[in-house]
Amino acid sequence: MMPIEFQNKASVSFEMFFGLMFARNKGFRILYVREHCKRRSRKRSRETASRLPRDLMVESRSSSNTTSPPTAYCVDIDDHLAAFDLTEKLIESGAKNIAYISFSLNTTARKRRLDGYKAALEKHHIEFSDRMVICNSMPASLHDAGRDCAGIYTARNLDADAVVLSDLLMLNGIISFCDQIKTPALQKLKTLPVATFDYQNKNGPSDIRYSVTQPIEEIGSKTVQVLMESLKESSAVPAIQIIAHDIHTLQK
Repeated sequence: MMPIEFQNKASVSFEMFFGLMFARNKGFRILYVREHCKRRSRKRSRETASRLPRDLMVESRSSSNTTSPPTAYCVDIDDHLAAFDLTEKLIESGAKNIAYISFSLNTTARKRRLDGYKAALEKHHIEFSDRMVICNSMPASLHDAGRDCAGIYTARNLDADAVVLSDLLMLNGIISFCDQIKTPALQKLKTLPVATFDYQNKNGPSDIRYSVTQPIEEIGSKTVQVLMESLKESSAVPAIQIIAHDIHTLQK
């Protein structure tokens, strides 16, 4: 059976769910890639899996490999470019000493986001420092990982002027640690401008300035198109389909 790969980055749209049902009926095998470890995503993953027919194989595997199997299709945004764009937004707003905070770099998406951050610094002739890249060291929820990273930040005695946050749900953990350990450096960290992913509201916390919006509905719709096109005898569907992302500036 030909595998179809999709990533559970935020939620599964109606189109994506329809695509899975379509794939099941056509004999495809589904590779369900859980990219995030946050509690909400795990709950959604279980809920989605529970709605799928029992005869539909749902596999969970790490997406640490840089390439998909030759017979798999992947529909996603370009995480490298998205992180590049977010970092550049901060640089263009005047930031020069930008910290990068992320959950453990255990997925392709997170690794590509870090590379995008590095590329933006290089383009603007800002020296990259490993000390400014902060990842949690132990398995944890995203909230606890945020607390862990805030602790690492203060232990390194860093003085950033902005933050690229790879995982939005780490933010509450960062803030809670700053509220508990009220050092001047942490009080500053709590108010730094943040560029992140998946914050949907037009207005938000004063520290969130820019957010990449991942078009879940469009990704789902494109997945269905890929499935249908792949069934044609003369089909030459690209293995990787990149969907354009949007960056919105939050109103203050």
